[in-house]
Amino acid sequence: MKILRRVRAEQSGFSLPELIVAMALFAVVMTMIVGLFTSFTTRFTEERAATDSAAVGALGMNEVTKVIRAGTLINRKAGTPLAVFNTAKPGEIVMYSYLADDASLADGELGSAPVMVRLRLSATGELTETRWNATRVDDEWIFPALTATPYFKERVIARKIIQPTTAQIAAGRPPLFTFLKLDGTALTGTVAATALKDIATVKVTMTVQADPTGRADPVQIQNRVGLPNLVSSRLGLEG
Repeated sequence: MKILRRVRAEQSGFSLPELIVAMALFAVVMTMIVGLFTSFTTRFTEERAATDSAAVGALGMNEVTKVIRAGTLINRKAGTPLAVFNTAKPGEIVMYSYLADDASLADGELGSAPVMVRLRLSATGELTETRWNATRVDDEWIFPALTATPYFKERVIARKIIQPTTAQIAAGRPPLFTFLKLDGTALTGTVAATALKDIATVKVTMTVQADPTGRADPVQIQNRVGLPNLVSSRLGLEG
């Protein structure tokens, strides 16, 4: 009988208190593992969103910079030349530019042909580019109305851009386009037609949010673009 009791005691296993302690420790360890996994996943998502936002902003900024830097006056045989900018708004630009990829439009007598370009931010955060070519009329370059069919189909050059509201702009948040005069003074709001000729530099501010959940902060890229084709353009101004 003594031998039988000894065998049963040795095969008795965990007691109830020991089992409770083991389960509690297991729960603590699993909670730590889940927390670490969740933290890692969240961090990875934020870094991925930041990288995507930076990439989108960089591509869009490169295209916008190329167009603005190629801006030019359009001379007339008589009268005042057309200003570089046809329209200048916080979320839209219409301007005349000489772009290298449009060299095929060059005229044998007048040289390289300028194009009219519109950069416009939609309500859904898409920045689009549309181009219209010029037509030679009596040794001058003439451009169609903005309602005319463009020769270069509208294309999206950047997405997920956040455009601040009017109230946010008034509070100091920069819009997509800020237009500066030669002395660095900003032309706020929609620039009047009479002041378009005064634009010397454009400050471009792209705020991109690639994370649809909003867990990652948006990425902001800013660049001041001068107009090399204008003698008065200066990049060193304080804005």
